[in-house]
Amino acid sequence: MRKWWIFFAAGAVVVGCAGGSGLGTGTTGSGATTGGATTGGTTGAVRSVPRVELPGDASDVRVVYLSGQQRRAAGSQYAKLNNIRLATGDVDQIPGSVQGTLDGVNVKLDGYTVNKYAFGHTLPTGIQAARYTQLRSEVWRLVEELPSGAFDTLFTGSFTLPNIPVSVPLARGRQSTVQVFLNDAALFHDGNNLIFDETLFNEDNFLDVEPAINGYFSDMVSFDLSGVPAGERPQMQSGGNATKLMLTGDAWGVANGVGTVGSFDIINPGFIESGVLTNPVVLPDGTAPGTYTVLEPDPSVIPPTVVQISALQGLWRDSNEVLKNLSANNMVIFPTTRANGQHQVVAWKRSGSSITKIWIGRATLTGTTSGTVELWSADQLDNGTETGKVTGTLTNFTVVGGVIKDGDFTFTTPPTGFVGSGSFAVFAK
Repeated sequence: MRKWWIFFAAGAVVVGCAGGSGLGTGTTGSGATTGGATTGGTTGAVRSVPRVELPGDASDVRVVYLSGQQRRAAGSQYAKLNNIRLATGDVDQIPGSVQGTLDGVNVKLDGYTVNKYAFGHTLPTGIQAARYTQLRSEVWRLVEELPSGAFDTLFTGSFTLPNIPVSVPLARGRQSTVQVFLNDAALFHDGNNLIFDETLFNEDNFLDVEPAINGYFSDMVSFDLSGVPAGERPQMQSGGNATKLMLTGDAWGVANGVGTVGSFDIINPGFIESGVLTNPVVLPDGTAPGTYTVLEPDPSVIPPTVVQISALQGLWRDSNEVLKNLSANNMVIFPTTRANGQHQVVAWKRSGSSITKIWIGRATLTGTTSGTVELWSADQLDNGTETGKVTGTLTNFTVVGGVIKDGDFTFTTPPTGFVGSGSFAVFAK
């Protein structure tokens, strides 16, 4: 099974970071600080900034256990994990009260399964973002499947696993995920005792460059490309032009259709992985976001391309749901959780409510005072090129609680069809 680190390291794909985002720490609780000017890049024009409207203040946190090492058979062992917490120390642990309120997860250690432990967490007043550095958990039970289909209990009690180094970002209204590989080679019962092989677990989960599991933003924002000429859209791995451009700040995606394998691609330097996109669901009390699932070959099946298993999951929302006050020309910066501080950027031109041109790029911030932005045509996303790239400057930031909320951009030579100056928003609550 491939290690999915959206850190873009060798052999990997899970989006992660070891440091700050470069958009501010959000830990000071200070009031608003503005850049001073009230006009946009065009002299005398009224400043028009896209408005970010994320649902609620709570962070949607997911600890996802990906299991499996060998072919499933009688003798499979199932571990029940509970008291799963993210922590920065003994005092700051989330969720604050776990035991007896959530039922944990049951992990089939040699089966290729996805097991999610989800909870909401609202950051304290004045705190815009946070990062948790430990994953704590306990094994409450381990059972073994018998040839008859019955189960033999091998362990029951409370076995505390070592604190696992992680780097999990939280931000108001965003979904954050940390994925943990756990299989029957790292956790098992040897007939006498419950065994956790920490060395093997670390080999399965840690990157050589950083001994920690990197969390990432897993909620994508989708931009409708149906009004963009076909030749200016990215290509799907399954063929045809994308009808959606999607991103989290850490990862890019494209989509065309729903419900079928190949309707979604996640794009990383060097390779593209396909999966399935599902539409939002209308519920009596609102609308549940759509989802995406990235698939990879099941290594227990020969040939391995016959059966596919889930490797990466998350939710998505339409840009019109979370971005308001849009004008004819817009630019939004999506913060990254990676240490390189290169944030994803989308810029687009609209006619009415339809996007007619779209560009992608990166922004690099220098503290909370200035930065640079690079843009190139979005149709290059699937081949990784940046032909025709243009560079602009970012200034006049609005800072709230240590976090950049918006600012102004200026291009000496803008992309063809885009404006030379204007205002941008940062995708943050």
